[in-house]
Amino acid sequence: MIHTQLSSVRPALGFSFHGLSQRDETLFKSYLRLLDHRTAQHWEHHQDHADVRIVAEGASDAFPAVPSAARWQLTIGTTERQQQHFVSLPFKADQLESELNLLGALVMQVRTALSMKAPGREDMLRLSRWPNPALLRSPERLRLATCMTGRPFSPSTLAARTGIAAASCDSFMADLRLAGLLEPAGGAAMQPAQVVRSQASSTTQAQRAPVQAGLLARIRNRLGITNLSLS
Repeated sequence: MIHTQLSSVRPALGFSFHGLSQRDETLFKSYLRLLDHRTAQHWEHHQDHADVRIVAEGASDAFPAVPSAARWQLTIGTTERQQQHFVSLPFKADQLESELNLLGALVMQVRTALSMKAPGREDMLRLSRWPNPALLRSPERLRLATCMTGRPFSPSTLAARTGIAAASCDSFMADLRLAGLLEPAGGAAMQPAQVVRSQASSTTQAQRAPVQAGLLARIRNRLGITNLSLS
């Protein structure tokens, strides 16, 4: 009852599996149940409409990145590497918890940006920092980003400055807004990913609690394994 009440007050996010074995899928879900009282969001399996895709290492090419900024990817692999949005096997509870809280914060940042009122055509804006290369996927976008640096601009004047179609300008600005890279001229910046990582880390520490050993043992016995790790 208490678990249900706690889950109901947190945002619910969805995840989908791509390329994982049935055993690893089951183990991942088991860890989610263990960590549910420690993560900032409540995670549910939704294969068809997920916020985050859980992808096996080496299978990324078979599941290309989704254009929507609200879709993120967590890679599961056997190699030990220091890489963002990567969790190594065998699962470690602390590592998985940290990545889930980071990805959850990023998803919620996008949801917040989507819920905010879009800037007016005459509102003066500025670029808070240079965009990620993934956002600069065409010469047009590179030109727009270059024009946005330095002095403030408005949606209505950007097309006139660059000679680029208003629809292309609006599309690029929408992606920048979702990434938290646009701010009012003279105002406070939207949160960049580095701030989100810091907030996710703080949430992890504040919500950290010991995992019940009895539940861990039951999962280990059911799956027939002995290396289910908590750290």
